[in-house]
Amino acid sequence: MHVADKAHAHIVYEAGPTGYGWVRYLRRQGWECDVIAPSRINRCAADKRIKTDRRDAMLLAKESRAGNLVSIRVPDARDEAIRDLSRARADAVSARLRARLQLQAMLLRHGRNYNGKCSWTRAHERHLATLRLDHPAKDIAFNAYRQAVTSADEALEELTEAIRVQSSEWRMYPLVEDIMCLRGFNTIAATTFVSPSCDRAPLSGGTMQRQPGAGAA
Repeated sequence: MHVADKAHAHIVYEAGPTGYGWVRYLRRQGWECDVIAPSRINRCAADKRIKTDRRDAMLLAKESRAGNLVSIRVPDARDEAIRDLSRARADAVSARLRARLQLQAMLLRHGRNYNGKCSWTRAHERHLATLRLDHPAKDIAFNAYRQAVTSADEALEELTEAIRVQSSEWRMYPLVEDIMCLRGFNTIAATTFVSPSCDRAPLSGGTMQRQPGAGAA
């Protein structure tokens, strides 16, 4: 089995759910490695219809040798950590919305509508605390939905505070502060806006030029 040497090999793989662990590891070992934007790969009609690991590998090797691939900027570990924190908060927002809708749906089924001006306020919480349904099983279900809403609120608050603390020590925080000058942007919104952009810019003007005779792994 032939193994390419580090001086002439160029390792590439498509960006996907595996993240950036492999590219960081290979670069630490001295290999030249890049993560490729899948949407910028020139594929023929046959390659679009039939996708196998072998065909994809051959295509990447050919396009790498020709210098046609567009590399994604690999964020450092700190950038990726802030982005994961922002994603976790976005998931927490969705989880809270889902928990609230489930609670409201149960109350609607049993004709227990809230007639106040705004839901999820202190007044609404006091109203929920006074509710009693006409069967113990319904009360158990109702309390479970209420607890889910409370847990979702607490998780969201913890993640929100974590973003405030962690973003203040982030290298991109000056940009976050600049964006906060715009109307409607607080620390959370600005950090959420900036965090996905750390790996969007292509390297070297968008393409990777290979030296004559260099191969791809």
